Amino acid sequence: MKKLILLLLCISLASNYAIDAINPVIIVNKDSPDANYANILMNEIYSYRTVEIIDGNIANITENIYYSIPSTGEFNINTDNGIIYAQFNIENDNNIKYKQIKYSEILNSPKINENVNFLGNEYTVLDYNNDEIILSKEIKDITTNESFEYSGYNIILKALSMDNSELLIDILKDNNSIDSNVKIHINELYTVKNSNLSIYYDNITKYTKEYGFSFKLYDSIKLVDGESFVLDNNYGVHIDNNEITLEYRNPEDIQTNFEIMNYKLKSVNIKNGIAIFNILYNNNYEINKDTVDGTEHIGNNLYLLKKDDKLTIYKNGKEYQNLTDYFGSEVAVDGGELLKTKSDLILIGGPVSNNATKKIENLLKISITNENPGANTGIIQKIENPYNPEYNIFVLAGSDRFGTKAAVLAVSEGLYKNEDTMIVKLNNDNTITKINN
Repeated sequence: MKKLILLLLCISLASNYAIDAINPVIIVNKDSPDANYANILMNEIYSYRTVEIIDGNIANITENIYYSIPSTGEFNINTDNGIIYAQFNIENDNNIKYKQIKYSEILNSPKINENVNFLGNEYTVLDYNNDEIILSKEIKDITTNESFEYSGYNIILKALSMDNSELLIDILKDNNSIDSNVKIHINELYTVKNSNLSIYYDNITKYTKEYGFSFKLYDSIKLVDGESFVLDNNYGVHIDNNEITLEYRNPEDIQTNFEIMNYKLKSVNIKNGIAIFNILYNNNYEINKDTVDGTEHIGNNLYLLKKDDKLTIYKNGKEYQNLTDYFGSEVAVDGGELLKTKSDLILIGGPVSNNATKKIENLLKISITNENPGANTGIIQKIENPYNPEYNIFVLAGSDRFGTKAAVLAVSEGLYKNEDTMIVKLNNDNTITKINN
């Protein structure tokens, strides 16, 4: 009997596919190429956290969290910093038409020269009134006599006023001009058009034959009530005391999917007048060893340990330098017993490679052999679980490993829409094509 690896995830399926499954279990032969295809599916449909230790000094952490939000007309997402709100109608053709999309966040103590958090970053309040807020954090000091570059921007100094208080500059981004003949004044902050980069003309020093100009660069956000949001012109800014709201200007023009504040709508499934919004949250951050006092828990029984002034990862008592941690558990058990699990099942691989598929081979609507359905061709089949009739089994398999990959991609990329059977073929460029049964 071939050993199987069972991946049991304690959350519902989400993402951009349409398997109508209940707390599914993925079953695959870990010693076959199909195991890699299982990872493709898991990365698309399950929440997970990836942790990478860099030189023992920094833990680089990436989180992909999936949400399935049911709604008949509106929903909220409570983020770490604020609230995303969406209002919509379900049209007669079962498409979504948005009525309102906005993000609101309350600034704590927005007083001039004090620090506040906005969009997950800490800023200093440079200016604040009922209609305008300027938030900024210093990035870099620069002294030059001609030009300077920063993060793709090229700032060229062109002319100086007689009293040395005013500079004329050109601004390029990735070698393309975005503003020219801009006047900046000493001891004033200038924000580059359509960006969060601000330049503070700090000082001028006269040398024997030339001048030296000193600048401070800031990551800066200027919020003006009633105007466009500087980082995304699709959003308008509303200021109500210390509450900032960014509202999408023309939500009715959005073609179903949208992205806001690291939340990306992957798909919407509509059934019986209820829309299920499948949303991915992506977050990337770092933890420096200097901030870790011995041991730090970062969730799901995952720990950072500082030992001998180096960071390492621990999960369930085992040490790692790099780890992808799916939100659930991992168990190896007999394939026959797995079929009795009180859950929907996703079997990856045909009866030759997957023992669980072999046990239900006679129930398949379309037989899977080395010849059928053919080279590079795979089948997705939904059948009733004979051991637990209230649950389904989804078989993703092909005549060869490329056919199995095609079936997996059809699910992960959303081509499969919960049909009883679907036949797909893998193309040379790794795209897939649906084949009529």
